[in-house]
Amino acid sequence: MKSKITIILLFILFCCGGKALAQCDCGYGNPDIAAYLTHRDFKLADAVFVGKVTEIKQVLNKADNDYDVVVTFEVKKAWKRDLKQSVILRNFTGCDLGYKLNDEWLVYAYDRGDSAFRIDCCCSGTKRLSLAEVDLKTFEEKGEKPTKIKKESKNNGKPNNSMDVRAKQRLCYRVVCFLFACS
Repeated sequence: MKSKITIILLFILFCCGGKALAQCDCGYGNPDIAAYLTHRDFKLADAVFVGKVTEIKQVLNKADNDYDVVVTFEVKKAWKRDLKQSVILRNFTGCDLGYKLNDEWLVYAYDRGDSAFRIDCCCSGTKRLSLAEVDLKTFEEKGEKPTKIKKESKNNGKPNNSMDVRAKQRLCYRVVCFLFACS
């Protein structure tokens, strides 16, 4: 019985080709429903943006003892909500769509609640920008307006070593308390 199943699977793989089985179309290749799917994905996503990949790394996810793919994008254009100039996308390793440094992507992102975003893998609508012509046309036809991209601080994401006003007030309070306690 196992050999029959193996033969059938090999036959399907041979006929369809490995690439066809590995790709996830989800209907986006069908021009009759591509615009509908694009609009649906747009409405479901928390943020939609065009971005250039600036960093890719794998990080251990301690919750499930597996690795996540963490991709940093430089945002070029955004819809649905204002975004920072640099956005982090974090997904489990099996959800790597083949990101490469300097590639530009159209991303349908969902808020993770930890300052990063995630995608719903291959059926989220996320794709290389070179394949996003229908999406961008649909945004325009539906009247979707771009949002703002917030400029990064001058220190480029590094911690700001200068104290804010509240921190200075707390420090002064502690110094005064210490001086009175010691006298």
